[in-house]
Amino acid sequence: MSRPNYFIGIRLNSPGFYAAMAAMQSLLVQKYPSLSKCLVPLEKLHLTCFVMNLSSQEEIQSACSIFDASRGFIAEKMSKLASKSLSFSRVDVFPTKVIFTSPDECETMDALRDITLHLKQIFQQHSLWSDDNHIDWTPHVTIAKTSADRRNGRKLK
Repeated sequence: MSRPNYFIGIRLNSPGFYAAMAAMQSLLVQKYPSLSKCLVPLEKLHLTCFVMNLSSQEEIQSACSIFDASRGFIAEKMSKLASKSLSFSRVDVFPTKVIFTSPDECETMDALRDITLHLKQIFQQHSLWSDDNHIDWTPHVTIAKTSADRRNGRKLK
């Protein structure tokens, strides 16, 4: 299986979300100062729906077209979520590389699952995603990437 190099994500950009994530990142850095260079900037935070490997320019263009064709469906689902919220209450890690938070179960997550499932099915129909090659969806927001500090020659534990 090739390593994922692209993802589909939903930008989370409410002021309350930014404030909560800034507070979470601040607590992480207070406890582990070496993570300060690993934080994901607030304006780049998103809920990852799924990852995939796109190995050619044709696959990338096809993925963009598929996503563009799905914008109506996504917009309709997202408009129903305008007054809804997500809450995050735990921090976890994907082995030594990513520190993330997952949303708590709620009605909003059900709608986001519908969007993710819809997109996965369409990408699968176009042979750009396969259940056989990917792990189950772990809805998450990456708050720090320890690999960001490895580029500077430091390894974090």
